[in-house]
Amino acid sequence: MLFRGHGGSEKELGTLPYWIKLLQRNQNMLWDSHKHLVKDFRACYELFSQIVDGYLLGWLAKRCGWENGSIAPIFDSQPAIIREKIESLAEELANFKQTYNRRHADPSVRDHLFENMILFLQHGLILRNLHHAMANGDVGRLLMSFRHVTCWFQSSRQYNYAQETIHLTACLEKIWSPEFKEFMLNQCLVNVTGKPDSFYATDLLNEHIVREVKKMMVHNATPKTDRFLRETISPQVMFNMRLKMKMAEESDATYIFDYHHQTVDTAADIDTIAQDCLRRNVFEEVSGREDVAKEVPDLLMDGLKALSGSKRILEYKERVAAMGIQGVVELQRRSEAMSHSMVSEVEGTAEEYEDNGNDDEVTIERELLVGVGEDDQDEWLDE
Repeated sequence: MLFRGHGGSEKELGTLPYWIKLLQRNQNMLWDSHKHLVKDFRACYELFSQIVDGYLLGWLAKRCGWENGSIAPIFDSQPAIIREKIESLAEELANFKQTYNRRHADPSVRDHLFENMILFLQHGLILRNLHHAMANGDVGRLLMSFRHVTCWFQSSRQYNYAQETIHLTACLEKIWSPEFKEFMLNQCLVNVTGKPDSFYATDLLNEHIVREVKKMMVHNATPKTDRFLRETISPQVMFNMRLKMKMAEESDATYIFDYHHQTVDTAADIDTIAQDCLRRNVFEEVSGREDVAKEVPDLLMDGLKALSGSKRILEYKERVAAMGIQGVVELQRRSEAMSHSMVSEVEGTAEEYEDNGNDDEVTIERELLVGVGEDDQDEWLDE
């Protein structure tokens, strides 16, 4: 949705194709221009984030008195005012109505380039806040960004996401019981590494498991080997990782489970973006400038307008009405029953874990291996 909104021609300053060309990236590896789909989410997200950093760096340099040359000396010479400039910039970007107001002004005084830059920063920072909140397990901050994203979807072509986000909002506010809501918010993020900044959505864990299972699929699989993979090996994906780490720890082969990697230094690309924007005077609103013909959609204001038109909400209410009042009551009853049963299950698991006594001991999940004889396993390996 964001790539479509900020797309355009590589000749138009400030569009994603323009930055892709300037940074010498391969657009075909990032974006499918025919289907309008992202090919590599991580690469696209990192590109989006780098452009946001470049805009922020250039704008702060402009406010700190940059005129020409390198950016670094500007910050080195005025460290006392940097925090003040950041706070004033944050306050300005928190005004989500400014682009809407500019677009309803006299067309002859509008600056499309400046408007698009403001929207890019607002979209990028909301997206970054969403990801940081998830990574740190901050559900409260996650819900703040979720409200913005819900509005974004309402004026987009992502109809399924538009309905699902409205449904989740209704569940959080009206349908779910307080106990079930609290349970869901406490369990919507998962951390399998134990690191404080390694939380991620539960469906992402599911995608990781699916990816690991797909890696073990072979082109010459038989119905027997395929069933063995799906019913026996697949449930062991997370256990296999724990087992590998335990074996490596016992054998002092710590390098096996050392997942650290060197972060790519993006300072040069960020500086390139900032310098290009400063040279073209992007961070100053110029009346009547027409360097960019494309008008980036204001997702938040457009989404609020779509919600105020009540079409999306009426469609959702029709879906709920199809369930009938009994269906809604049944949904609430199930949430209460699930909350009580899940809490009881978690408490029981905690008591069982406390009785185990030895935290360092890895418990072998024997139930998942029942029914797999040695002869059948040998035959599978031979095939």
